[in-house]
Amino acid sequence: ACSTRPARFSPNAPPIPERVTDAAGATLFTREDVEHGQEVFLKYGLMEHGTLWGHGAYLGPDYSAEYLHRLAEVTRDTLARERHGREYAELDPDAAAGLDAAVHRIAHEGAGDAQAWLTGGPHIRIAQAKYLQANLLRMAPLILLALAIVLAISFRTLRGVILPLLSVSTAVLWTLGALAWLGRPLTLVTFFVPIMLLILGVAYSVHIVSEYYDTLRGDAKISSRDAVEHTLSLVWLAVVLAGLTTVAGFLSNAVSPLAALVEFGWTMVIGVLATLICALTLTPALLSALGRPRRIAVSAEVSEHGRFSRLLGRLA
Repeated sequence: ACSTRPARFSPNAPPIPERVTDAAGATLFTREDVEHGQEVFLKYGLMEHGTLWGHGAYLGPDYSAEYLHRLAEVTRDTLARERHGREYAELDPDAAAGLDAAVHRIAHEGAGDAQAWLTGGPHIRIAQAKYLQANLLRMAPLILLALAIVLAISFRTLRGVILPLLSVSTAVLWTLGALAWLGRPLTLVTFFVPIMLLILGVAYSVHIVSEYYDTLRGDAKISSRDAVEHTLSLVWLAVVLAGLTTVAGFLSNAVSPLAALVEFGWTMVIGVLATLICALTLTPALLSALGRPRRIAVSAEVSEHGRFSRLLGRLA
């Protein structure tokens, strides 16, 4: 049966307080704050979509997610002040990573069976820094090992292996130090700079060491110092020109509209110049200081019928 009894709806809007305070009298929010929040839902037409926890959250601002995000930030900042006496944004990456792990553990404990994830710019930067650091520490030794094997096959002397690697490694450290001094962290693009410098920069020292050994083979009585001076007089121009052409190539990135490529280009310019300086100063200085070696690297003419040379000839 249908009822014909009239129903009366209230013509009045829900009461909105002018001001809401806490027990100490401090203002928590005002009438204007409430009306501003209503305007957000009116703007997106969410009046017919239920509560904040219902369908309306899919179409408008998800205040539940916003609350959880802010709760994680408050927890993070509170732990930073309690443990380090500073704000989270002022912490170094290692200390910040420790706090991220603590917040992640607290979130998992409070989530129960649900999955908890930490997101946002600060957490992404910390995760990125840890990932880059782990990969750099893993890849650099492998590349140095590969270069050492190639140098050992080429020169067959300990000096011919160590000096080029020492020179290029010093240049990489200079480059990383320059980035730290300039306040420029490694990014997903500049992360490849140390690896590329190891590969490209070792060639400059190899030219000098190779010519140095050729000079010693040509004159059995020449001193190490004179051999170094003669070597530099022959190869310094070629090495400088090779380095400058490489610098010019990376400088072309300076006109790129992408900021990441511009930063990569300038970082490589700094690194190539550092490898060039080390090759022309550190490598000759060490060759001169170590004196004439008792064992000279085998020349290309002598080793052209060697096992390795025959293997390369077959592959060619």
